[in-house]
Amino acid sequence: RKPEAAAPALERLLLRALVASEEARAGALPRLREHGLTAQFVTRGVFEALFAMEDHGGGFRFADLEARLSPPDQALLASICLTEEGMESEDAYDQVMECIRGLESKSVLTRRSALKSRITEAARAGNVSEALRLTQELDHLQKEG
Repeated sequence: RKPEAAAPALERLLLRALVASEEARAGALPRLREHGLTAQFVTRGVFEALFAMEDHGGGFRFADLEARLSPPDQALLASICLTEEGMESEDAYDQVMECIRGLESKSVLTRRSALKSRITEAARAGNVSEALRLTQELDHLQKEG
């Protein structure tokens, strides 16, 4: 199986955009990290390296990113960024922010669903105080979203 085939289209799009644009990196990396949106990504090793580079400061260089990666992640990055069609940096920011909005929305829906399941489990177990606490957490989450 080819490395790029292992990465979903959304992850490939995000990585190509982040490599192409400083503006996209500046706008996207903090939001991706803050919400833990890359935790389940196939490409999370590449994103972790991008986060580390952001923490370190300085300019972005593809070679520096690649040097921080394990050999499998290097192959994955190369297959995504060097073999697929490039992205114009002018388009990168808008595309990245659209992807992030979608990821954030999905994350909120997932959290809501998990809370509803936990409320049901707590109620079935007779743990009323936990069910009420989780209900308050769900209410808070719904007000945010």
